[in-house]
Amino acid sequence: MSTTNLLADLSIELADAKLKIAALKEELSAQSEEIRQLKRTPDAKSKPSMKWGCYKFEGDDRLYCTACYDTKGAKSVTNRINTKFRQCPVCKSQIGA
Repeated sequence: MSTTNLLADLSIELADAKLKIAALKEELSAQSEEIRQLKRTPDAKSKPSMKWGCYKFEGDDRLYCTACYDTKGAKSVTNRINTKFRQCPVCKSQIGA
């Protein structure tokens, strides 16, 4: 086999490999976006109830920030400020009377 033919074959294999890499990158990007969307979507099974202006989930005694959960789907445990107010350590929202 001549050097020219060998280089041509290697060039074709390289082009094929680049196409496969591009397809895999596209697939990875799509899956990453799907994961981001799923993380943002609140879990349908655990519908929160309200207690003192915060969300409370079944089987969990902690109180969560409504702003963080509604906007990002994140469960951020609130901290008590005084007898009437709680505060989210993440978004700094004050919740209460």
